[in-house]
Amino acid sequence: MARLIPVFQKRKMSNNLLFFISIIVGYGLALGFFRLFGKAGLYAWVSFAVVIANIEVIECVDLFGMAVTLGNVVYCSINLATDILSENWGEREGRRAVWIGFSSLFAAVVLVRLALLFTPNETDFAAPALRTIFDVVPRVAAASLFSMLICNLLNTRLYAIISRRTTHIWIRSGVSTFTSQLIDSFLFTFAAFLGIFSLQVCLELSLTTFVLKGIIAVFEIPSAYIGKRIYKSVWEKDGQVRL
Repeated sequence: MARLIPVFQKRKMSNNLLFFISIIVGYGLALGFFRLFGKAGLYAWVSFAVVIANIEVIECVDLFGMAVTLGNVVYCSINLATDILSENWGEREGRRAVWIGFSSLFAAVVLVRLALLFTPNETDFAAPALRTIFDVVPRVAAASLFSMLICNLLNTRLYAIISRRTTHIWIRSGVSTFTSQLIDSFLFTFAAFLGIFSLQVCLELSLTTFVLKGIIAVFEIPSAYIGKRIYKSVWEKDGQVRL
């Protein structure tokens, strides 16, 4: 047992490091999509991120001594994308991105369920692994569809309301993100995992998920400022004005 403790601690440190690397890479890629493709890039990122987040969320890991599901970083990057759209093109574009993400996830669930109906060839080796992963996805995706739609629409609405009262990006981005993610953490976790995990585990996952999303949201604020700079230096000059 004594020999296992250092290995376990090393693994936790590795997870913690990967968590921060994931934040930098996730937000960096979202901003890269925006830099290269403008509004279309943010729409594409939302579509991609919502599907990937719902695959990653199946895995449970230890971070900072807490049991959490993956997918939080990718999922939170959706907020960055909608905030950038709302900031520079208005609330309507932020809402449009949310509906695009919702539709993308719905289409992915339908296609995955159709794929699982096929009878695999006797030489196939991937079907059991695919079923292990994607047989869980429909409930997780249904919960995500429900919580994503509600909480991201709430985020864009709050962002628009706060934007009328302050010129500070960090205030409107921070308040709208923290509020929507608090609701999302509990709404999604209980809808997706209650019955699979115990009530106590679901409560722990909800709380730890919100704590992690709070950490991630801190990194979102400077990312939002970078997004504003990208807009002014690239897309505003191309005549893409705010609605």
